[in-house]
Amino acid sequence: GVLHSNPMDYAWGANGLDAIITQLLNQFENTGPPPADKEKIQALPTIQITQEHVDSGLECPVCKEDYTVGENVRQLPCNHLFHDGCIVPWLEQHDTCPVCRKSLSGQNT
Repeated sequence: GVLHSNPMDYAWGANGLDAIITQLLNQFENTGPPPADKEKIQALPTIQITQEHVDSGLECPVCKEDYTVGENVRQLPCNHLFHDGCIVPWLEQHDTCPVCRKSLSGQNT
């Protein structure tokens, strides 16, 4: 029995390609921005929504709910505003504004 092709052409067998793709996807998943520091999240200023905010049609970019007068929201360094319950879980995963991708530490990613 003579082999007509090189077994290495098959990426180390049937499961080889799956393993390579899985490894590449895992590498890609871990290249995003790191989570924000808990201290940075806690230090974000809390802004009270005014009639001016409401008149300009501002909404939370995460949940798309309109803000109401007197509501407290968190302000990121890029000046985007979010509900506390919407932005904190995001920042615990990513050190960036979900709208403009600016880092909490001030670097653009």
